[in-house]
Amino acid sequence: MLVQGKPFDTLWIERPLTFANGYDSSAAFIDSAASRALVIRTDASPPETVSYRMSSSNTRVWLPEAGSADTARQGGRYRLQAWLKWDAAREYPQRHEWRTDTLTAVTYVQRHYAIRDTAWAPIESLHPSLSLGLPPALTARALADSQTLGRLYDSLEAIRSLSRLGVEKEDLRVYLAGGLVLRPLTKGDTAFYIFDPAKVTDPNPANPDPIGRYSRQWRFVQDLDRRDFGGLAVAYAYDTAQARILDPITQSLRSIFGNEKVDTAGLYQRGHIRFLGITGKADPGVTGYPDTLAWGNRNLDYTGRDAIYFYAVDSLYVEYQRAFNPSFSISLGGDRGGNSRRAANNALHYTNIQGGDGYFSAAALDSFTVQLIALKDTIPVPILHAASIERDKRRGN
Repeated sequence: MLVQGKPFDTLWIERPLTFANGYDSSAAFIDSAASRALVIRTDASPPETVSYRMSSSNTRVWLPEAGSADTARQGGRYRLQAWLKWDAAREYPQRHEWRTDTLTAVTYVQRHYAIRDTAWAPIESLHPSLSLGLPPALTARALADSQTLGRLYDSLEAIRSLSRLGVEKEDLRVYLAGGLVLRPLTKGDTAFYIFDPAKVTDPNPANPDPIGRYSRQWRFVQDLDRRDFGGLAVAYAYDTAQARILDPITQSLRSIFGNEKVDTAGLYQRGHIRFLGITGKADPGVTGYPDTLAWGNRNLDYTGRDAIYFYAVDSLYVEYQRAFNPSFSISLGGDRGGNSRRAANNALHYTNIQGGDGYFSAAALDSFTVQLIALKDTIPVPILHAASIERDKRRGN
């Protein structure tokens, strides 16, 4: 995948046949001296060409040659052109059957793509007390009596200003009645993870069932060129020095099976980034999609600095991924609290590689960062990591 503004990176070229005796990344099944791999920008005059060479450490990896490295350009149109002499013998490397094939593919980078610096968040994620939820009895009294509502508003104002957020007493009344009240959240600001399990109406009319407040969603606005937009691939990066949030669903399992049944080693996730999946340009969504995106509170799993990376991709990449795994899709349009998984994938496998299989794609990238606070139910990531190491020792790994 070529990413706008990023240097050209790795091409992965693999045998379409398995090795009879297992895979050895040091065994070169391609005659690199008799092969070429190019990425050509076709909308420039003269065309800009990046040449690739096989890596000496892993023969599946092809890297840009020194002096030809470049960055993927906004609005660029690119063609992959490769002439490969490769060993197609089923018994490789004991036997040899050399053949030459040509691989071609085309892709494009979005002409214009950006996530706006201000998102819209439910007030539950902007105030610490509301993130935990209010006692049901207090909620009922405030809805029934204006003076109680006023005192509640003043007490919340003293903890963290509601008026600064543009939340008035009548907005608080809407919130107490289960309504959705959204206010601006600027990129880099602080937000609170919502733990409140109270049932409220889903603002998405496609879902008649109530949802927990912890399934509330943020709204992002993206500026894009609809001629190019094929969908989004989404990744989530987190601070490994902070803590993993035990979401309300995990907490309910703990209440059933007991805290000692929670496998802290199993909660550890290697690295600092998760690739969450894709959503297509025509997927169902909230009013205004794809200009408006929905992001569920329960998709936020870690305290500290969180970054959500949105890759605007071409439609061919979306269809390729759906050909393999329907659960690879996520909803950024608001279905079922932003966490629904598609139940069906493509009937036929799809690839945009002529003469081979796989994908050659490009993306425009933007991100939204937030400082996330969870007021309860967290386990520091270093503790999870230590538990994972201990588990691996017991298993003999």
